[in-house]
Amino acid sequence: DLDRWVSRQVEERGGSIEPRAANLLATSIGNDLQIIDNEIEKLLLYKGEGTISEADVALLCPYAAEANIFDLVDALGNRNGRTAAQLLQAKLSEGTDPFYLFSMVIRQFRLLIQVKELASQGKRAPEISKSLRMHSFVAGKLFQQAQQFSLPQLERIYGHLLETDVGVKTGQTDMTTSLNLLVAGLTR
Repeated sequence: DLDRWVSRQVEERGGSIEPRAANLLATSIGNDLQIIDNEIEKLLLYKGEGTISEADVALLCPYAAEANIFDLVDALGNRNGRTAAQLLQAKLSEGTDPFYLFSMVIRQFRLLIQVKELASQGKRAPEISKSLRMHSFVAGKLFQQAQQFSLPQLERIYGHLLETDVGVKTGQTDMTTSLNLLVAGLTR
């Protein structure tokens, strides 16, 4: 089990990690042991002699932050308003900058459009990974998510995201309100 492997690696290096933190690290990265090993090293340097927490993993590991964005986009794609709203509120209450969160949602939908276009050309996840120069785990997740949308749906959503961006930049609304309205609108 990958969670136990993560815990053993941390302990062998003289550290400790909460079980939920080990799980987050394992599930957000997948089976790429070299990347997990690098993230463990980074977490141990950051934490020193303390126990690595779930919050530490979420803060320092880009794959964990990306996993939360995947979860939010999954909820949006499944029109699961309750889950999407909960994930959004959790990220905001953790102190995540709403502009950063919005930029990640825009990035995610831009990637979904690229993946959907490549998939429509008959490319599978490994080829998409090479074409977009991204880790195969991330490409696989994007490929799965892209199946939940048609290309016109993704283009409409992306257009709405751009309208939201303009609205915030011109002072018509604030980012937190816009994010909440966006989640409500995409899950109706």
